[in-house]
Amino acid sequence: MRAGQTDGVVVSELAQVLILRRDAAAAVPWAQKTVSLDPRSPRALTLLGDALVRTGSLDEARKAWLAASKLTEDDRIGIDRMAQAALVAADSALKERDPARAERLLRKVIAFQPENAVAHAKLGVALTRLGFAQSAAAWAKRAAELGAAKI
Repeated sequence: MRAGQTDGVVVSELAQVLILRRDAAAAVPWAQKTVSLDPRSPRALTLLGDALVRTGSLDEARKAWLAASKLTEDDRIGIDRMAQAALVAADSALKERDPARAERLLRKVIAFQPENAVAHAKLGVALTRLGFAQSAAAWAKRAAELGAAKI
């Protein structure tokens, strides 16, 4: 590993730790620094998207995730595939007892598919496992509303 790579690893790891600690506001500048060190890195762009979505910057998060996946806004098939892959990975994370990872993945799915009742319900499960009962209840309620709307 070269010296510059070491700096990038440290910065990206700090961004990831802050995201895991649920301090997205502090994570955003570090994730942005990670991207500035390697603007084409899918990992850096994904970290940035994960941090941004938690701060409510949905459009910016989507742009970062699209760049990470090398997709454009008008590539509906690619976006649907990405969202489906994230949903499958979130299922695995829940089965592996990693609700924090599942939460990040499910927020990504919902950012691209806001009417996905399954993703809302699973986010409620992940948040319950993380100990955020009030947030979990809100997501579960939204999932029920979306599910009822499809009947």
